[in-house]
Amino acid sequence: MAPGSGPDPTAQDLLQLATERFGDLRQAEAKLVLAAPKGEFANCGPSGDFNDPSNDPAKADAWGPERQVRAGLIRWLCTEREAADRVDPKGIRLRSAKITGRLDLAFATVTFPLGLVQCRVTDQITLQHANLPALSLDGSWTRAIAADGLNVKGDIFLREGFTAEGEVRLVGAQIGGDLTCIGGTFKNPPQKDVDGSGRALSAHGVAVRGNIFLHKGFTAEGEVGLVGAQIGGDLSCLGGTFSVLNAQAARISRHLFLRELQDPKSGTFDLTNASTDALLDDEPSWPTAGNLHLDGFVYGRISAGPTDAETRLKWLALQPEFKPQPYRQLAKVLRESGDERGARLVLYEMEKLRRTEQSRIWRNRLHNEKLSRSSLVMGWPRYGLARAWGSVLRYTIGYGFRLQCTLYWLIGLTVLGTLLFGSGYMGGSMAPTERAAYASFEEQGWPPRHYQAFNPLIYALENSVPVLKLGQDSAWAPDPGPREQERAGAVNFPPWRWLARVHPHAWVTPWLLRCYRWLQIVSGWMLATLFVAGVTGVVRRE
Repeated sequence: MAPGSGPDPTAQDLLQLATERFGDLRQAEAKLVLAAPKGEFANCGPSGDFNDPSNDPAKADAWGPERQVRAGLIRWLCTEREAADRVDPKGIRLRSAKITGRLDLAFATVTFPLGLVQCRVTDQITLQHANLPALSLDGSWTRAIAADGLNVKGDIFLREGFTAEGEVRLVGAQIGGDLTCIGGTFKNPPQKDVDGSGRALSAHGVAVRGNIFLHKGFTAEGEVGLVGAQIGGDLSCLGGTFSVLNAQAARISRHLFLRELQDPKSGTFDLTNASTDALLDDEPSWPTAGNLHLDGFVYGRISAGPTDAETRLKWLALQPEFKPQPYRQLAKVLRESGDERGARLVLYEMEKLRRTEQSRIWRNRLHNEKLSRSSLVMGWPRYGLARAWGSVLRYTIGYGFRLQCTLYWLIGLTVLGTLLFGSGYMGGSMAPTERAAYASFEEQGWPPRHYQAFNPLIYALENSVPVLKLGQDSAWAPDPGPREQERAGAVNFPPWRWLARVHPHAWVTPWLLRCYRWLQIVSGWMLATLFVAGVTGVVRRE
């Protein structure tokens, strides 16, 4: 009996044409033919309730022949002009039927939407280079779907319990709306010696003007391939389950959601050369080390998820090998968000890892390659010098990203110099540089009253900072000659005479002070030079 309140002449004509073409129609087929001209659902189950267990396609093996629809009949309705002209613009809307045979619409142009809801499709669906206004397979259970080059003006719905056993291919497809796979299951796990296994959803080169939703119960047993995909909106994997997500060179115009993923530790995520306006993720959704590929991944900002440099460095460390671009990209995003300290920390870590990687390559080359004797003789010293220079840059100016380290070194040199020169002065190892003052110092143990008093802090500071001149460095120096007094210097002052018995003047000798002064001067110039190089960017790699 036809659905609706009364017979429809168009539906009756279509039913007669279908009977002439296919012979006696099954009950479900008759319902489909009579519903198509009205744009109504052809409900082939006991009810139209989506949640009715009797409509579950997973139990279709128990369905009787009255619920079967031949795939050839659907093709006829879609492609034969005498039939397609009688189908309502709402399209074919079939529910809870078992579709037998191969549904082949390759290169066909269908003028109305195709909706197969909660249907069991027993053979492959072929939609290669077909043209459709919209496609819905909500809740259906299918085999493989071959839809390379498919052109859909509106949306594709593979959601609400949709299950595919085999590869779903949308390579090079053009989708004018959304590709929605919310709650869909794609099963094609890798199997040994089975050609084509391991690819659950292949949408390489797909162009979607709207969004791709692979979330809220989405499950893929096999690779989800989005290589080179062009997505006009969001790519949402919120709460999805992935074994492999391959989005190399994908272009995502808005947001990439990688949050609340299920069992992410067993997954692999490849975002090599991909780009998105904003990244939204969380730390529990990160994979294990070695399963995250980020080289060339460009993102404008981190809209949700960790934004501190320390946590994001853990994220970058999940890559299988060191690549500098992800570090530069993260530093750029942090700097634009106002976190200059975090950006410098990331770039410092990048430079440290880069030099470690270079050192490893050098070492492997020297160990493994068959080099000539002259190459080996020259190679090891060059390797040693490179490592030494890298250590100098790391611990002095942090490769140009931690210039405050220079200040710490200068403070350390000054403090140690203050202790040494102060001890030397009290032990008589420091003396005036002016001749008359020196003679008075040797004779009496102190310089003339008019002479500049010795200040160990200022003296050490002058020797540590090359451009700083306060007069101490020119007025005092380690004693150039042998001592003529047993206890020269400050210990000759009455308040300090008791120090002569306990002061360790024996090891704070003029020779030691001269050596430390030379070290201070050389180190000060070197630190100042490296500081300027760091400020001007000579030693930085950004």
